[in-house]
Amino acid sequence: MLPPVTTPATDILRFEDVSTRFGEETIYDRLSFSVREGEFLCILGPSGCGKSTSLRLIGDLLGIQGGSVEVDGLPPRSAWNKLAYV
Repeated sequence: MLPPVTTPATDILRFEDVSTRFGEETIYDRLSFSVREGEFLCILGPSGCGKSTSLRLIGDLLGIQGGSVEVDGLPPRSAWNKLAYV
């Protein structure tokens, strides 16, 4: 019997060395992570820790000062048809 054919999981969300600041305050300093197709991500933390900032970056509602954000391999401004934002 042949082993099952598996396809490599693709990243549907990727933050690569993302840096974001509000004025003099650094929010993210080289933040990197990825979420693969089929994974479930939950971002938890206290008020002011950057949860909403990450959503704004994913939705291209906020610019970054360094690094890159990709949604399904595209920059956020090109991926609006792949997002739901509430």
